[in-house]
Amino acid sequence: MTNIRLGFFVGKGGGDYFALEKARASGLIDYDLSYVCTSSKLSRVVESLKSEGRQEFYVAESMKNRREEFFRESLARLQAHNTDWIFTSGFLFLLPDFLVEQFRNRIINSHQSLLPAYQGIHTKEDMASTGDKFLGATIHFVDTTMDMGPKLFQAVFPNYGMADFSRVLRHYRFVQDALIVQQVRNLARNQVGQGMTVFNETMIIPAVDEDILNYFYAEHYG
Repeated sequence: MTNIRLGFFVGKGGGDYFALEKARASGLIDYDLSYVCTSSKLSRVVESLKSEGRQEFYVAESMKNRREEFFRESLARLQAHNTDWIFTSGFLFLLPDFLVEQFRNRIINSHQSLLPAYQGIHTKEDMASTGDKFLGATIHFVDTTMDMGPKLFQAVFPNYGMADFSRVLRHYRFVQDALIVQQVRNLARNQVGQGMTVFNETMIIPAVDEDILNYFYAEHYG
């Protein structure tokens, strides 16, 4: 059985990318890396690929005064590398319509709110300081709107607030890692998520498999 091939648009952090790589190394999921596109030469993902001697897998180029050219070149590379699915991981720019159309319903993003609330760029500090009783995360398809594509997963958990912000950060990473890895598992199995999971203080719809939850809970909570 041929593995699915994943391409990425990443920012400086690339948290989702690293979650997927850890999950692949642990045997939770399997996929082939197609290509990585970033406008930041300071990206941690680029540093990681360089250190692993995998320099053929990425392009890191400035978008200054050449945004459309950057995206058209990136699209050509992703297509040439037979990319099945694209994930955006901390990438701070909207993907242009022509690229979204070429990969319609095959581009997936992780957003740190319960969409449609708080669309666009909001930091975790923004979320924790809202006074909302609950925080959450959403995995969704990218379309030509701003964070309004069809939702695949949502998770909700208590807002521990700025007084316990380190806990907010840890729980966001735990939740987003588990959701994105489950999504890749579902894609590889050609299945749609069903049901619901309640895990400690977190409610997730649809369900996430227990082995994925346990792996990332141990990763972030020890």
